[in-house]
Amino acid sequence: MAKKVKSPPQKHYICFESTPASQAFRRTAGDITRLLSTLYVALETLEVNDPVRPDDLSFGWSMPSGPKEWEETRNFALRGAIVAIVDGLDQYMRVLSRVPGLVAPELDNVLNGRRGPGEERRPTIAMRLSTLSTRYLGVVRDEHIAAMDLLTTWRNTFVHRDYRFGLSSSVRKSLVNSELFFSKEHGGADILGTLSRFEARKPPTIIDLSTLVSSAQRIARAIDEHLLQIQNGPTYAKSLFRYAIAASDNAEAFVKHTFERGGKQSVGRVHSTLLRLGGSNDRNHSPNALVVTDLEMNRLFALSQTNAAEVFGISVTKAAAHRR
Repeated sequence: MAKKVKSPPQKHYICFESTPASQAFRRTAGDITRLLSTLYVALETLEVNDPVRPDDLSFGWSMPSGPKEWEETRNFALRGAIVAIVDGLDQYMRVLSRVPGLVAPELDNVLNGRRGPGEERRPTIAMRLSTLSTRYLGVVRDEHIAAMDLLTTWRNTFVHRDYRFGLSSSVRKSLVNSELFFSKEHGGADILGTLSRFEARKPPTIIDLSTLVSSAQRIARAIDEHLLQIQNGPTYAKSLFRYAIAASDNAEAFVKHTFERGGKQSVGRVHSTLLRLGGSNDRNHSPNALVVTDLEMNRLFALSQTNAAEVFGISVTKAAAHRR
């Protein structure tokens, strides 16, 4: 009896393990703890060594004159780091909303921080993350959402000196009850000590900020993985290219350049675009990665300029400039 010959698996063209939103988040805040630590080490080094002035320092400068000025300098760097991580979360949610079909459409206003009917103030970063996690239950840990409430409130008090809106009693209780979780899951982090420093109106330590940053990173990673797992590969690839068109500075020129040669060369240019937006050619990807095969890519994107203009709703004229 002849052996059954298995058909060779279809070669995949591209896979997705991150979204443009997570890329935006990493660009803003992905390496913030290391960068802040570098600045702190530089300040400690400067205290005991002769200063080296940068070539482009064209104005007067003098060493901090005492402990208070050294602390002000450290706090300046710390404030910048806190602003960066909060801005990174804001940008993460905004970009999520811009990829067609990636998130539930009813979340659009919340993800973009728009004030709802009858609301006196816009939703905070923590409120927006909480609404997002509620829509996709079980994806994000409640402890991490509470940590984001602490982060954004600390940003308001430490950076902006705005004490109008403190931590709610429920958030504080959640943080107190999460002591063992943070100690176990975040390398021995002392969330009670972090909370105590916040309530004493002290600046966060590097360890405090590291715990809050890692919480933000885990939230973004968990949401990203879940949203990609519930996508259809070809549909997502098409939506992601729509996002690329909308994000370009000249949609007409972008589409014309991408599809000017048609066929496989058009597919190749789309492929390059998708690689910049979270796609990967890594054959050792996660088993849960979203995969689009070469046949599916050809079916979707082996288009002429005219066909592409119709599919993506772009008017392409002969006068359109090429985007290089």
